[in-house]
Amino acid sequence: MFPHPRVGYEWNGFDLYAAGDVTFNGKADILSINNWGDLYLYAGKGDGTFFKKMQIGSGWNGYKMSAGADINGDGVADIVSQDLKDRHLYF
Repeated sequence: MFPHPRVGYEWNGFDLYAAGDVTFNGKADILSINNWGDLYLYAGKGDGTFFKKMQIGSGWNGYKMSAGADINGDGVADIVSQDLKDRHLYF
């Protein structure tokens, strides 16, 4: 048996990204992109579970995202994305 509790279901078709604290409430959040390129936020509750997903963007199909690190040192987790077609990197 898996030693950790299940915190969600029906994650098929989503790419998941540990995003750090996107909501500025001191709790870790998750970003996800579905097959259609819609970007969702799963705000962390601080107990290993998450609030219901909230769509926060679209048009992310064709990009590979990296999230969670504070790249520019402003204390906020950043998103870096690579366009898979032309290989440009976006911050």
